[in-house]
Amino acid sequence: MPSTEVIFYDLLCSTPATCWSPSCWRTRLVLQHKRIPFHTVWVSYPDIASTVGHTQPGREPVTLPVIKHGDTAEAVYFFENWTHAGPTESLILWSLPRMPAFLDKRGREFFVRTREEQFGSLEEMAEGQGLEQAEMAYEPIEFLLKRYGPYIAGDRVSYQDFILLATLLWYDMCEPGCVRKIVNFFPSRHFAKWYDLMLPLAVTQ
Repeated sequence: MPSTEVIFYDLLCSTPATCWSPSCWRTRLVLQHKRIPFHTVWVSYPDIASTVGHTQPGREPVTLPVIKHGDTAEAVYFFENWTHAGPTESLILWSLPRMPAFLDKRGREFFVRTREEQFGSLEEMAEGQGLEQAEMAYEPIEFLLKRYGPYIAGDRVSYQDFILLATLLWYDMCEPGCVRKIVNFFPSRHFAKWYDLMLPLAVTQ
């Protein structure tokens, strides 16, 4: 008889049982918000293809997260056209060079090699990129929270809140404490109050 346990495949880092990937955080936040019990399997970057590649035939590169329920395993993809909650290009360029510092050893070696083959030097990528970019990038969030808050869509937490929180948690792994600076860019503090509401949800089940 097939198992009914939900297994969640997440990306490994150097700190045990710590979620960091924004894509994985989105899924984890939804599962936890819906109170769906699951078991996490942590996968290092170089082991992704051999572990879950069968769930994504023909896809390159193979990605996480993947959810397995019984005999069925499926990759989780996101097609957001609401871009304000996701990372901006400048902050992605700021983040990528900082990621090797918190990855596990094998994951770090794999990440640096493959990303530099794709993008060139990670150190050069970071030049001219800073948190100053965040104020302009997240001004629409402050506006939405001021108009509709306390959450992005109004009185209830929504998937857009999870997208944004997942992105900010990623930034905070890249540079601890930086998110508090981002949300405090705005004197009216709607963004900061939203962050205080959402942060307790950021637990690793």
